[in-house]
Amino acid sequence: MIDDCEKEQLIVSEKKIIIIKNLNIMKVKLINKKFIKSIEIIPSRYKIDNLLLDKILKYNKSFDFLDIACTPMANLRISPLSFAHGLIMKGIKPNKLIINFSTRDKNTLALQSEILGALSMKVNKLLLIKGDKINIGNSKKSKEVFEI
Repeated sequence: MIDDCEKEQLIVSEKKIIIIKNLNIMKVKLINKKFIKSIEIIPSRYKIDNLLLDKILKYNKSFDFLDIACTPMANLRISPLSFAHGLIMKGIKPNKLIINFSTRDKNTLALQSEILGALSMKVNKLLLIKGDKINIGNSKKSKEVFEI
């Protein structure tokens, strides 16, 4: 429950909107029953494409969160952490990014390293997923890890 002393009320076109100090945008939107826009992006295959980064930067105000996929459909892609770094260097705020990490390809040590890397870049929204079966992708000789 939210204390009355912690909230300020604002009247906008006859609707009451609650603004709570020190809460992130997602919590504020959820409390006010506002729609949250999250876009998933699949990183490039072989290099970080500056045209794609520039387009994301251009439309930055059109979404609340950007979810960066990790080797979707078991196909080789640029690391979501590297892609996030490129976005941050272009001016996207780290708190808008959600990074996917597939447990299919990494043991616990590798996952911990990825998580520490994300946190060191101030990215604190992570989604750990199982990942697609390796036999549907383009690296059929690779081995699945699934340590977690």
